[in-house]
Order: sequence, then C-alpha cells, then structure tokens
Amino acid sequence: TQRIVPSDALVLEFQETTNAWYVIALTRNAKSFSKIKKDAVFSEALKKFVDINRNKPAIENYQEDKQTFSDLSSYLFQKLIQPYSALLKDGKFLYVIPDGILYELPFETLLTQQDQSSFMKFHYFGRKQTIAKAFSLRMLTANSPAATKKIDRVLVYASTLDRLGLTNARKEAELIEDYFSTST
Repeated sequence: TQRIVPSDALVLEFQETTNAWYVIALTRNAKSFSKIKKDAVFSEALKKFVDINRNKPAIENYQEDKQTFSDLSSYLFQKLIQPYSALLKDGKFLYVIPDGILYELPFETLLTQQDQSSFMKFHYFGRKQTIAKAFSLRMLTANSPAATKKIDRVLVYASTLDRLGLTNARKEAELIEDYFSTST
C-alpha cells in the first residue's frame, strides 16, 4: 500500500468507531497506526469546533468566540495532527481521508499554537501546509478510476476562508484542476 502513496505526501486516514478514532498515517517510507480515545471532551470539542465553523462569530460575542475558537482549534490540532508532525516534512502535501464528522472539519483552520491575537493573525495550519481531503487512498493514485476515466467537467470549490490568509485552499483547488485536466 505504501508504494501507491504519492512521494511528496502524508496520508492520514481516520476511521470512527463507537469508542475511538483509529488513524493510519502513511508516507512512501513510513507508516503508523494509532488510536484516539473518543471521550466526552474530545467528542464535544470536535462538535463545537465544527459548529463554530458553520456559524460565523457574531460581533457581539467576538472576544468569547475568538477564545473558544482558539482553544478548540489548538486542542484538535494537538490530537489530530501533531502526533504525525515528524512525518509531515516541509513541502509535503497532507491528504486527509476523513470519516464521520471529520468530513465537516476544516483542517486548514486548526491552529498550530494557541493564540490570543485576532482571527487574521492566528497561526492557521493551512497557512503553512497544503491540505486536501480524499474519499479513499485509491483516489490519490495514478491508477484510480478518476484518473483513467474521461471527464468532461469538474466543479472545483475553493473555500471562502481564503480571506483569512488560507492561501493553500486555492492551491488545493488548482491541484485538483490540474489532476483532472491531465487525465485522459
């Protein structure tokens, strides 16, 4: 399986079960398997963070929402990404294969460190890392059905979070566009 992982990538595949999240981390040269306990604190943090990202912070709650966002975002980064940072070297792409609520989690908005400044100055993970979601590892390979099937049109959406300086969201959309425009 590792030989089909793109050479410039880390793939994190998450699988949700009743009591835990299982994480498979793959690069061309390394692999790991780990478990994140699905306790009440983690589950609530995940749900709250997804809800915050669905609903833009209200101006009257700005300070409280900013603090909550910062706390939850940095906590989730520590749980979901930090354990694999040694595998995620500069210039590598992060491909996330989510499950359950993680489909709704904007990984780009996770904070690499807790921050008390403004939303615009936060240390967003997406500012230093190109992140893409995939439905399966097979979708990332050159022999996938998506690469061999002739496609007339593809709709590519770049998140409006680009206004927060998440410039890699646009790059992700361009990578998808390039991938399908070179397929036959």
